[in-house]
Amino acid sequence: MLLSIGISLSVVPDAAHAARGNPRLEYYNQSIDTMIADFMEEKRISGMTLAIVEAPYIPRVSGYGESDTTKKLLASGGTIWNAGQITQAFTAVAVMQLVEAGELDLHASIATYVDGLPASWKKITVMQLLQHATGLPDYRKASGFDSTSEYTPPQLIDLTGKSKPAFEPGTRVAESATDFLLLGLAIEHASGMSYHDFIWSGQIKPLGLTHTMFVEDFDKFAAIDPVEANGMRHRLFGHDARYINPVEPATAVGEKWAVENETVHLDYSEGIMDRVLHAMSVFTHVARMGSFTAAAEALGVTAASTSTVVRQLEARLNVTLLQRSTRSMRLTTEGTQYYEHCLRVLGDIDDMERHLKGSSVIPRGRISINVAEEIAHTIVPPIGDFLARYPTMDLRIGIEGDPLGIIDKGVDCAIVVGNLANSSLRSRTVGSCQAATVASPDYLRAHGVPRSVLDLHHHTVIHYSLKPFGSARYFRFNADGDDIQLKLVEKICVSSTQAMLNYAVDGVGVAQLCRLIAARDLSAGRLVEILDQCRPDPLPVSVLYSDRRHMPMSVRAFIDWVVLYLQRANDVSSPVANISLDDTAAVKGERRRPTFPAEPAYSVLG
Repeated sequence: MLLSIGISLSVVPDAAHAARGNPRLEYYNQSIDTMIADFMEEKRISGMTLAIVEAPYIPRVSGYGESDTTKKLLASGGTIWNAGQITQAFTAVAVMQLVEAGELDLHASIATYVDGLPASWKKITVMQLLQHATGLPDYRKASGFDSTSEYTPPQLIDLTGKSKPAFEPGTRVAESATDFLLLGLAIEHASGMSYHDFIWSGQIKPLGLTHTMFVEDFDKFAAIDPVEANGMRHRLFGHDARYINPVEPATAVGEKWAVENETVHLDYSEGIMDRVLHAMSVFTHVARMGSFTAAAEALGVTAASTSTVVRQLEARLNVTLLQRSTRSMRLTTEGTQYYEHCLRVLGDIDDMERHLKGSSVIPRGRISINVAEEIAHTIVPPIGDFLARYPTMDLRIGIEGDPLGIIDKGVDCAIVVGNLANSSLRSRTVGSCQAATVASPDYLRAHGVPRSVLDLHHHTVIHYSLKPFGSARYFRFNADGDDIQLKLVEKICVSSTQAMLNYAVDGVGVAQLCRLIAARDLSAGRLVEILDQCRPDPLPVSVLYSDRRHMPMSVRAFIDWVVLYLQRANDVSSPVANISLDDTAAVKGERRRPTFPAEPAYSVLG
């Protein structure tokens, strides 16, 4: 037995609705909870109206669809869309799309997404509604289901079998109709779109056909009892206007329907370039940030829409760009290639627009920066100067011992210290970091002044590690042109250069710090440099970014500011006061902060 549900997917004006009466409530009568019907009437369900019809060769079901009621319904003059199994399949796909995007929970009560329901409906879950409306089996009862494993929504559907969702014998028509209505409201709530728009306007585009699917010919058959052998026929019209009958799966058309309903179709008929560029922009955000949610926040849209755009993009390209799991997301080989292509295309457009608009454009927007911890306390404090120059920009700053990958973390640029390993990222050397071995006058008076690097074996040494409880970094020196890495007893090891500085000033021991960090205390006499005859070679300070040519103007502005700042800071920190070890009091002084010209020229990286 096949029972057919019809849903009107066009907005119905109030006048038209009043003209044909209210066949829904008359037809339902007491067959369905009146409170639900009243609720649906009040909400209008974004313009959808519901009708239930019987297939011509299906026996009447006692209590539902009596022939006289059906005649009244058909004679009312309303346009009925008989979606049948198509409605079932695509409603199920819509729900699963939203589940996969994290916007719907299969096991949540339907009341989570639909307000004002009677108490008896609040215990019913989305999954139960979906099962009841479509006859979809419970995947938890499938032979291959493992409660300890993680499944994606499509995998859960696969567990229930390869057959398309279809009504099982005995499914009650009226309750199934209500299931679809409630699922439609849940889809509207979760997607922020009307059910009509979500199903028909680019989200799920059935078969690429016109929007006049499954239309009943009322003028010819309105007075015919639907149980008669030659009664109503269910018609589907394609673009070539040929009549086909999808109820007969043995036909080629039916086989095509079964295959094509497994695929989400896209409609790029209007504004194709805008859609493609938008999809490329969304994809690059997702790839850089590693999360649909983070990309959606950056773009000011919903996570569901971001996920849908990427899924549609993959369908259009017929390739998987992102490998997704419940815990991670990574680019496929094809995804990496497409990501780099998108950067070039979007960068070319950005460069062209910037060129046409002229060089007077003010950098604006938000940028994310990772700063190596060992230099962060030099770069971060004067950041107010940068914001004063560019008030239309916002900064997000992360401080890490070992700045992580830019693309994986959605970071625009990273400031690192040291020689760079082979990397696919672009880099620009913006300054240098000269290490200084320092101790406080009090410590040196108490423990003596080391005259050679080997003397450090007899001193308390404050080590630095990139990560908490990580391996200690060796002390570096250069003696007679030879680089020396000295392994010393790890009496104290910290992952904070600020803590190292504080310990050294407090007389705890000897530390090796970037001269920029120690400059204030060296100038004030709170620290003294030792073993300066064995200073190691300076380490480069570099900025890493994904693509120099297509770098946003805001990132270019920040990098130029870092270059200028480090140049000024090194000039200020070079002269260090000659403090005698016999001095009994530290010379108190204020930190000399670099000064900048009022209107520095904005330079573009070459």
